[in-house]
Amino acid sequence: MSYLRGNELLMKCRAGRGVVVLVEGETEQDDPFFYNRWFGDRAREVSFFPQNGWQQVCTAVAQVREHMPGRPVFGIIDRDFTDAAVLDRQRKRMPEDGILRTHYYTLENHLLGVSGWHQVIRLIHRDNPPAGWRELVEIEEHLLRCYREFLPVAAYNWVVWQENMGSGKEHPGVPAKEHPDQMRDFDPALLSVLGKSRGSSIDLGLKYQDRLAWLRALSADEWPCWVHGKLLLNRVWLPRIPKAGMNPSHLVNYYIGQCPEPPPALVNLIDQITEAPGRAAFGVPPRFLGHVQ
Repeated sequence: MSYLRGNELLMKCRAGRGVVVLVEGETEQDDPFFYNRWFGDRAREVSFFPQNGWQQVCTAVAQVREHMPGRPVFGIIDRDFTDAAVLDRQRKRMPEDGILRTHYYTLENHLLGVSGWHQVIRLIHRDNPPAGWRELVEIEEHLLRCYREFLPVAAYNWVVWQENMGSGKEHPGVPAKEHPDQMRDFDPALLSVLGKSRGSSIDLGLKYQDRLAWLRALSADEWPCWVHGKLLLNRVWLPRIPKAGMNPSHLVNYYIGQCPEPPPALVNLIDQITEAPGRAAFGVPPRFLGHVQ
């Protein structure tokens, strides 16, 4: 089922309970699936509906707010390339457009926890995983290796994103990279040549090298904020782990089963939304005192 638009979306939102939150994802099986699993105990407070991409979320929030002035309506989109200063501002004050960004680069970065995958791998292999995948520290090193491999992709995509944002209509967008293999033996000089051909006043090759050095200098705890978790999960991590013949996509369901508690960063976002000024005027019930923070 495709994501809802127009009157269908309005009807669905009107039928929802509590605060209406539009999130990324083409269907209910995308981001709404995870939000509903993590925040199912707060179904009286908040309802999640999909829109296919951050631009659609922003547009839909504005439209639903216009047609449903009696309901609180917000949106949550992936952080992507958003600077930390923007997140600091949204923590201090709700943006007027009602759009909040995640702390991690994508929602899927929250599906890459070491302990959760340690439990999943032990479960599907009946407590006898193959060598190299048995101990928690081994799973951690595998995940860190995936992140390290993705750092050149993250650096490259940040550079071309900035270049595309600043380019005129006469310059077509430079395509992003989606897999570490695309960066194997990559020569930054190619970016330098590209920049010159587009009339850039900045050496894009040097900009890439500076960004990559900056990413490598970060602590591993910060990498989820700057590395595309959805690509990492689907393109590298799931194909790499020993799956015991299972469909990789089904493993994510196992992960959610082993890690049912909502990530604290997302709890903070939902709390900010449900506690936004004026929400009581819309009849949104208070949070249960026993809710796990």
